[in-house]
Amino acid sequence: MNKLRTTLLLGAIGFAGIAGNTTGAHAQRLTAMQASKFFQACQSRGGQTVCDAYISGLSDGVTLSESSVGKGADGKPLVVPAICVPPTPGAALRSKVLGWLSSHTDRLKGDVGPAVHDALLDLYPCHAGAGK
Repeated sequence: MNKLRTTLLLGAIGFAGIAGNTTGAHAQRLTAMQASKFFQACQSRGGQTVCDAYISGLSDGVTLSESSVGKGADGKPLVVPAICVPPTPGAALRSKVLGWLSSHTDRLKGDVGPAVHDALLDLYPCHAGAGK
């Protein structure tokens, strides 16, 4: 389980660094873990804490990437947040993400980072005037 835990945590950290890069100028590394393996780990008693940490880390990474871009001369953020996750306990967030993955089984064949990112994007979209 230590190898899985390390892979998930490093994946969250790695994804955080690329979340704000939309230019495509540089190739970026994504965790090569398949979403189906992540899904299975999240359903096991021993994997739930790591699963919660990965989802929270990915959410935090997106938030920090978007906020690190800064503000324009008018004081407004240069990037409009895409994902607005309210304060949510890890178990509740995990439940929502796993529910989304259960409804989008085609995404289980791909990499975990984009699948969880898309789940958060669908589940917690920002609305005009909403902030993180």
